[in-house]
Order: sequence, then structure tokens, then C-alpha cells
Amino acid sequence: MNPQPEPESDFWSVCLLEHGQALFAFALVLTGAEDRAADLLQDALLAVIRSRVRPDQPKPYLMRVMRHRAAELARRARRKPDRVIADLEAAADLEAVADGSAMELPLADRLWAAVNQLPELSRQIVLLRTKGGLTPTEIAEVLELPVGTVTSRYCRALKRLRDHLQ
Repeated sequence: MNPQPEPESDFWSVCLLEHGQALFAFALVLTGAEDRAADLLQDALLAVIRSRVRPDQPKPYLMRVMRHRAAELARRARRKPDRVIADLEAAADLEAVADGSAMELPLADRLWAAVNQLPELSRQIVLLRTKGGLTPTEIAEVLELPVGTVTSRYCRALKRLRDHLQ
């Protein structure tokens, strides 16, 4: 007797249970807000369920789908003026770092401010490695980059963070 293949939604439900925190953390990195991160994760899950794709490594695959969807949403948002206001509000949070008053902030806050100042790609690599728990090979797959590029950018980003915190 052949067992019934599990439905696509069950496959992805198991993936979400196993990797939900890392997936949400990555969505939060991409969007910058919890509500948009939840929407992005849901949108990506619906897309992969509809596509009926079952990758060998679902976590990096889903992260790659989220990255592409987030880029698409960012392109659309650039055309909307209300996004400029949100960007200015986010920049105001970093003023403390720029004017030196960030030294009064707790270490965790200073670290997040430093991470937010990294270039987008470096920030994604650092957060995928530290918050997402991905290996350099998995990060390379998600970001569609060579492993050597991921490793070197990660090392450079860590150096920048160390320098910033000293």
C-alpha cells in the first residue's frame, strides 16, 4: 500500500512550525515592521503553496521567495509618497548614532542601530546568519550569491559592527 503524499499545505505547515521564528525574523529584516513582515510571510507562503513546489531545503527557498517579494513591494512603495515619511521616521531613530549620543543607549540598542547602518546586503547577511541561523551556504542560496561573497561580506560587516561599538 502506497502512503498518500502529504498535501502541499501540510508540507509548508510543518516548515512554518519548524522555521517560523527565523522566517518571521527575516521578513522583519526585509520590511522593518511587524505587520508588513507578517503580510510578507503570508504572501510568500501562499505563493509557494499555490506553486506546488517542494524544495529539498524549504527554509532557504522560502526566504528567497520572501526576498524577491519584498524587493517587488519596495519597488512599488517607492512610487508612493507616504513611504518617504516612514523612511524619515526611521532615519530619525538613527540620529542618536550619528550625533554620538548613542553611547548613552544600552549595548543592544547601539548594536541594532549599527546593524541598521550597514548596507542592505550586509545587513541581510548578518541577520540571516545570527537571527535566522543559516549557514553561509544557505545564505548564498537565499541571496543568490557565491558562498565566498557571503563569507567576505559577513566578515566585513562584523568588523564594521565591532568598530562602531568601540
